[in-house]
Amino acid sequence: MTELFGEMSELSSAVTAYDDAQERRVEKLRDTILHNLIQQLAELRNLLQSVQRRNAVLASLLFDTIKTRFDRIENSYPNTLDWVVKMPLTNFRTWLETGDGIYWISGLVRGSPRSSNALNGY
Repeated sequence: MTELFGEMSELSSAVTAYDDAQERRVEKLRDTILHNLIQQLAELRNLLQSVQRRNAVLASLLFDTIKTRFDRIENSYPNTLDWVVKMPLTNFRTWLETGDGIYWISGLVRGSPRSSNALNGY
């Protein structure tokens, strides 16, 4: 009988050790999942803020008569802005492919006197 109690005690200890190991595994898995969720939520928050900023910029460009203004825009002259696409020094193609940042063009203002005078103030 004593031998049976000894075996039961060993079995009980083995079950307890197994339960403890399983509990540690579950806790570790839970912590990993929680960490990943927190990281993904932070990334989503950053993405949401970026989208909100972009939407704010786009909304600031909108005005009531934008459609009328667009319809009044005349077709450009042939080869307009060809220089920016064809010249390798402008890096315009690279910018188009990456879509990174704002493409800034500066230099002498040419065109109608009103356009030139208006742009010279900037």
